[in-house]
Amino acid sequence: MYLTPAVRKLTAIALICLLCFNWYGYRIVIHYLGTSIDASLQAQLDRNQYDEKELIELRVPINLPYITDWSEFEVYEGETTINGEHYRYVKRKVVNGELILLCVPNKNKTQLKKAGQEYYKQVAEAQQVPGKKTSAKDNLVKTFSSDLACFDENWPSAFNCSALSFFAAQQPALSSQAITPPAQPPDGNA
Repeated sequence: MYLTPAVRKLTAIALICLLCFNWYGYRIVIHYLGTSIDASLQAQLDRNQYDEKELIELRVPINLPYITDWSEFEVYEGETTINGEHYRYVKRKVVNGELILLCVPNKNKTQLKKAGQEYYKQVAEAQQVPGKKTSAKDNLVKTFSSDLACFDENWPSAFNCSALSFFAAQQPALSSQAITPPAQPPDGNA
């Protein structure tokens, strides 16, 4: 069967589009669904449509001089991930040198991320040929392509780092190191 050049070009373009969708399309769809889940949860939180009994309390020690305790909670927006579970901040308060965060679990986003991770795991396993050893060239291609393609499930928002989670993780290391002046300051009369 003879195919005209136009049909061959259209077939090649369709196959390239299918390949690109397999590489990036699912990631874009999962990112879009995650963004819409975040927006709907935030709209519920803005309307105070959450159960106070579902709130989870996180306590983060803070070592800031001259900080005073707060009498009431204030509304606070943000999110964090702890052990693969996603949480959305609702309120915060500072008491006795601790930042108290009240969070609501984001169950839908957690399920979406787990489903995405499972899909990517199955795709990676499907690409493995049984009994074939991977060569250094194959490893180089995989490393190079993963660096360019950002194969993290959070790739569109990978640069949105939470300062709170960074400083909470660094708190023991930072608070254990005291900064002392090297010597007595110079006398102003000299």
